[in-house]
Amino acid sequence: MSVTRLRIASCAAAGLLVLAGCGTDDEPTAAAPTSGGSADDQVVVALDDFAAMHALALGVEPDLVLEAFAYESTSAVFDDLDLPTQPYGDALDPEAVAAADPDVVIGVSLPTTVAAEAQLEAIAPTTVVDYTAGWDEQLATVAGALGREDEAAAVRERLDEQTADLAADLQEAGVAGSVVSVVGDNGGFFSPPGATAVGSLLAGVGLTRPPAQETAGSAESPFALFGAETLTDHDGDVLFLLAGGPYLTEGLTGSPLWSGLQAVRDDAVHEVSGEVWLSASAFSVAWVLDDLRAVLLDGGTAATGAEAPERFAEFTGV
Repeated sequence: MSVTRLRIASCAAAGLLVLAGCGTDDEPTAAAPTSGGSADDQVVVALDDFAAMHALALGVEPDLVLEAFAYESTSAVFDDLDLPTQPYGDALDPEAVAAADPDVVIGVSLPTTVAAEAQLEAIAPTTVVDYTAGWDEQLATVAGALGREDEAAAVRERLDEQTADLAADLQEAGVAGSVVSVVGDNGGFFSPPGATAVGSLLAGVGLTRPPAQETAGSAESPFALFGAETLTDHDGDVLFLLAGGPYLTEGLTGSPLWSGLQAVRDDAVHEVSGEVWLSASAFSVAWVLDDLRAVLLDGGTAATGAEAPERFAEFTGV
């Protein structure tokens, strides 16, 4: 993974806000996608995977997606929906955008996208979303560009309800307050602490973290970095192991200290999609909540990136 890609993923992870709301038994359903642009049938170009997922959550299928990250999960969704895609490349190519003859251009603030913003504005009205903002703020910004403000409000309300519903069920089952560890390896061991996306969501449903995972990150990364010698500080009642794509598991599971973890001895280790868990989108929030319910309440397993098309169909209700 490139330094830029890691930094963007880190900032996305930091951008999720704590969800709260009233409980309900209904599962969140985003707006059903409308093929070929917005409700006004505009031609929409998404400059990256994140912007495309925001548009899809609002019921808008972009007419072109530039894949900046080519995550397994998002690529599978785009392929399932038959969305036209092109590689983003090392730098944004405004000519590729112009060739689509767009009415609206949306993207998150990748450095090369920001650098090309003036050129993009000359092609079509362009909205560049701050990728360090919370998922709901990002969604609202994209909704403003696409005329989908009501859909964004509905998505937020449903996810608030799903979060509160899970929190109530965990409390009733006596699981609230359990110590939940989240660890990964992407060129070094790390954990998303309390102030990051996953940390905020876990706290929002009443789960706690190991003390070592409450440590704030640095200006370079929001993650709590650690070495193999301190792996035991990241034990918990349940351990979620980030996996798939650039997130390796062998370094952690191959550590001499791994087998001594209480979560390992209790068979309470669960692999989860690192790509999705560290994203900041409405879809990723719903995914993490579903994983938590499956593992902590239903005796099931977390979803893999390969299940993204099926998960997304459930999310949109299509």
